[in-house]
Amino acid sequence: MPVHTSRAKCIFVTQPAAKVFTGRQTKWQGVLSRRSSFQGLITMDRRIELIISKIETETASSWDTRALARMVDLSPSRFRHLFKQETGSSPAQYIKDFRVRKAEVMLRTTFLSVKQILKRVGIRSNSHFVRDFRKMYGMTPTAYRRTIWRAVKAKKSRKRKS
Repeated sequence: MPVHTSRAKCIFVTQPAAKVFTGRQTKWQGVLSRRSSFQGLITMDRRIELIISKIETETASSWDTRALARMVDLSPSRFRHLFKQETGSSPAQYIKDFRVRKAEVMLRTTFLSVKQILKRVGIRSNSHFVRDFRKMYGMTPTAYRRTIWRAVKAKKSRKRKS
């Protein structure tokens, strides 16, 4: 059973409707998925794909909604609406989450200091980064790096014993 959007895209129900029990009340919820076996039918708006690729290639740049909207010839409000419709988050939230995820990869794979990583991914505030990182990964960046290094060290010592 297809659900149509205003741009004539189809999203197919990939799982049957599920019955959700919450206390005394019962709700029926249709489970829709953006990813299905019909990948050819579900595409993201080309303008949003362009912006996402720009954000991902130039992570350290300072992005604001107005500049991003101008790049694809949309008004800032229309751009925010379209971006949220396509990605599920606002442009600012998407940029922040992407930067934190990229910083996490760099913490795992490089020996750069946290300050150097922040500069490379375009995060200006150390305290905001620590707060966002803790919210996403459950610990501070330094504690995360220590945990990763301990796990690697333990793995190496187990290999030597074998």
